[in-house]
Amino acid sequence: WDFVNTLLLHNHKEVHDENGNDIDGEFVDTGDILEYVIELGQQSDRNRTITVFDQVPPEVDYVSSNNPVAVIKTQDELDDYNSKAEADGYAQVPAGFHLDTPIVVYQYTGVSATSNTFSFYVKVKETAETKHIINQAYEYIDVAAPGAAEKLLRIPSNKVENVVRFSPLKAV
Repeated sequence: WDFVNTLLLHNHKEVHDENGNDIDGEFVDTGDILEYVIELGQQSDRNRTITVFDQVPPEVDYVSSNNPVAVIKTQDELDDYNSKAEADGYAQVPAGFHLDTPIVVYQYTGVSATSNTFSFYVKVKETAETKHIINQAYEYIDVAAPGAAEKLLRIPSNKVENVVRFSPLKAV
């Protein structure tokens, strides 16, 4: 019996301005506050633990989230998170994520048919002029048969991108 065949997943990422407008592909300015919104959905044969990892782009600073998230910035925080995640049945931070910028982690247990949305805010750095800000989240879900060893399925979100506008007045 292949449990992956009984699982339908959906995730979608957007980037919003302070007024809630979708601004994917648009110009932004240094100092702007951006909201990254990730919509998640699943239809499954059973409850599953789902973990979303999102590496904060280097052109922005993490500000806050209205959702219960873990924000990992140090090796101690990474070690603590991984220990707790293993004990609670959630995915640990996968290889490929690094501590150069914060890692935002969102966890939830998806029941047989569920949807969920979470978001977090970032501020465009003053040093980000003319740079592209690209962001993508990764959803991890255990697809192993009940009682079997963990088998994580990785589902990337779509990428969102903004370009930081050059301000000639600052260059003077």
